[in-house]
Amino acid sequence: MKVGLIRHFEVDLPLKKNLSSNEFAEWVKRYNSFKVKTREIEINSTEWDKCYSSDLPRAMETANYLFKGKIHKTELIREVPLGPIITTKFKIHQRSIEKLGNHRQNDSVPLLCRTD
Repeated sequence: MKVGLIRHFEVDLPLKKNLSSNEFAEWVKRYNSFKVKTREIEINSTEWDKCYSSDLPRAMETANYLFKGKIHKTELIREVPLGPIITTKFKIHQRSIEKLGNHRQNDSVPLLCRTD
């Protein structure tokens, strides 16, 4: 048996430069239900017998685009929920948010903040 893993397509929701914790929480809520940018991808002509997908809309949209059979959706393979760690009126810069998503396990992530 072969197992393939595909991450969902890019979500078509721009990220503002600076976000407060409340604005970031609202952005995450929108991100979780926003459309993805579909595109052609090469999956080595592998035939799939079954497809399992997270039940989040972005994952289901990607699975439906790539697989034409029955898709088994489950919450068991969702991404770890993302949200603000603290509640503050400080605005966290977009580069800090991007670094949170792209860091390795033992990297430090500097936070770039400002107040309005």
